[in-house]
Amino acid sequence: MWFVLFLLLGLALGSFATALAARAEAGRTWTMFTGRSACPACGTTLTARDLVPVLSWLLARGRCRHCGARISPAYPATEVGCALAALAIYATHGATLESALLMAALPLLAALLLVDLRAYLLPDILVMPIGLMGLWLNPGLEHIAAAALYAALPWAVGWAMSRVLKKDALGLGDVKFCAAAGAWLGLGPLPWFFVVAGVAGIALGATWRWAGRGAAFPFGPALIAALAVLLLWP
Repeated sequence: MWFVLFLLLGLALGSFATALAARAEAGRTWTMFTGRSACPACGTTLTARDLVPVLSWLLARGRCRHCGARISPAYPATEVGCALAALAIYATHGATLESALLMAALPLLAALLLVDLRAYLLPDILVMPIGLMGLWLNPGLEHIAAAALYAALPWAVGWAMSRVLKKDALGLGDVKFCAAAGAWLGLGPLPWFFVVAGVAGIALGATWRWAGRGAAFPFGPALIAALAVLLLWP
């Protein structure tokens, strides 16, 4: 029963994540968490028939059934990815309070991943709730100090690299996300967080260049991957 519940919740949260990402890219703030979903091409309000995770996309053959505009495969891919992440949460943490908070953070993390890949941006409106959840789950000075230290280290490195390269080397969104990660993880996993993020960043950068996207690439997905790995396999 729990397996099925986490699977279905993961699919639904994946669908919610795609809506959050689209609204964040459009510049919406707190209203991004409310309101009906609409087709980005024709603006038609979507009904339940259009919003069944994965199935609606397959039945419509990847197109809006109202205007025929193409719907990116990123939508069903995000839904499937969140479903797999939800099952991983249940497998590693069971049906616990921590699992509930991880499930609440899941659509925010997925939306951040999408936005950063498309717009090189980690919006505060998505990062802040993740950090607050971490501090709520882990109250105390250690995790507050961890949030500060996780942010201070990349900020210092980014500042030094920017001085040498004469251009921005690390965005403030990345620094803020590191603070949110520290609120969840605490001081102990700090070295592993940056090691995993570094390895993931190298892999992403190589893939980015191979795909012909240029030398500059978003580092947020590597940070998100590192946090996910350490939360699922502490």
